[in-house]
Amino acid sequence: MKKIIFVLICSAILLSPISVMASAFCDGWDKGFLDGFCYKRANCSEPLVPVCPTPLTGKDTYKDGYDLGFPSGLNAWRLLNCLPLPYTNMAQTSNYFIYLARR
Repeated sequence: MKKIIFVLICSAILLSPISVMASAFCDGWDKGFLDGFCYKRANCSEPLVPVCPTPLTGKDTYKDGYDLGFPSGLNAWRLLNCLPLPYTNMAQTSNYFIYLARR
């Protein structure tokens, strides 16, 4: 019984920095997605934000989450309003799908 408690405490201590990094990434993802969805739109009603993706190794900061969430929010607004994705943003969209494929 003592071993189980010891293992649980050690696991919590070791995994806590990972959850803090993931939460910063997810906070950035949430803010970036909402900013992208409502970009240059007055009276925008904010949507439900999709669950943030798992960050790649070394890409787990708030800024990384924001940088990934912003174009995703832009594209979500375009898709919900039946607008084609612009050619200039296709590189970001394809990078996002490549990002998802690497997970």
